[in-house]
Amino acid sequence: MAPKLGVKFSPRMIEMLARIGARITGEHGFSARLTEHGIPEEYHLVKSGMDPETKDFFLIFSKSGARIPGPVEWLGPVYEKE
Repeated sequence: MAPKLGVKFSPRMIEMLARIGARITGEHGFSARLTEHGIPEEYHLVKSGMDPETKDFFLIFSKSGARIPGPVEWLGPVYEKE
């Protein structure tokens, strides 16, 4: 195997996976959904990026498709045992 491996994901691909609540299954019977119920169809991606302090990648969706002031209700991944 190569001494370095890299994986690139565009924000649009991650948006599609989060939107549908994609499930990622590992080798030991565990899986994770990116979001429990997905993102409602009427919500649109309005911002994506990386938090400079935590290095967390984020996506923010809004019902109107515009940036709305105020807090964000963060949805976390859901871990499951098959």
